[in-house]
Amino acid sequence: MYKILVGNKCDKESDRKVSTQQGKEFAAQYGMKFLETSAKDATNVSEAFIAITREIMKNSSKKMVIKPKIDIKKTNSKNINNRGCC
Repeated sequence: MYKILVGNKCDKESDRKVSTQQGKEFAAQYGMKFLETSAKDATNVSEAFIAITREIMKNSSKKMVIKPKIDIKKTNSKNINNRGCC
């Protein structure tokens, strides 16, 4: 699982609740990347999504096994074939 800590309102120092240093330390403590963003002027918003996407893509090359949750043997084929066109 990939986690990223995103601090918002980097454009409004007066509205800040957590310092940059506190954010970095918290993220480091839990093994996360830290970015400060501004929804108002889009600072680092794309970068946050790109960072997560890169990590997902990097990890997607690992083989995953997905077990189906439907037991095909228990399916009533009579009901399936008589549903109509849609």
